[in-house]
Amino acid sequence: MSIEILAPGTSEAASSDVVVAAGAPVHVFLFRADEERVDHNCTCPVFIQKPDLSWAQTTWTLNRDNPTRVIVGAGTYQIRRSGNITNATGIATG
Repeated sequence: MSIEILAPGTSEAASSDVVVAAGAPVHVFLFRADEERVDHNCTCPVFIQKPDLSWAQTTWTLNRDNPTRVIVGAGTYQIRRSGNITNATGIATG
């Protein structure tokens, strides 16, 4: 079952926190409400929370060519949607 962590939209926004426990990978993915492909310029970087509670960008992104990712490293993550997209795009886990 999928859980929406960021409602579809076109503005810059961050997902709800995604908590990944050791040994319990989490699948995250982009989706459009109309079920079409994600815009070619949609790039959503993945951030991890550091011990001082600040956020650091990882090398991972979700985009048109890679709209899904399995996060396996324990930690708290956020995925941030850029504001340069035309079609409403959301982010979910599942």
